[in-house]
Amino acid sequence: MERDNAPAILVDRGWIPQKREASLNELAGVVTVTGYVRPAEVQHWFSPTDDEAGRQFFTLNPAAIGAALGFPNPEPFTLVAMGPSIPEAYPAPAEHLPRPPNNHLSYVITWYGLAVSLVVIFGVWARKALRS
Repeated sequence: MERDNAPAILVDRGWIPQKREASLNELAGVVTVTGYVRPAEVQHWFSPTDDEAGRQFFTLNPAAIGAALGFPNPEPFTLVAMGPSIPEAYPAPAEHLPRPPNNHLSYVITWYGLAVSLVVIFGVWARKALRS
């Protein structure tokens, strides 16, 4: 999204299948985008390498994506467009906000597992102490 006297903002308009039969829904003129802001990601050891020439990016890096699209120095975030999904029309925008991670089950397993292991260790220690 180009703006007057301001850096461009990259807009994630939605999901597009690699093999599609329908053409893309191209936008022109003044457009209003409703969505949420997504911060840039950092590429990690196990992240696939981005293919800038093929315009396939596996890490959300607005600077690299903007350079590949011809927009140097875009904003350091991406706007993810939201809206209803139209059948057989691409891109298909996000339909709801992302959920924060829910790690409660792993927390329960971790802490109760530690508690059970401490009870077992105490039982082994108490058994040895009573034998002596």
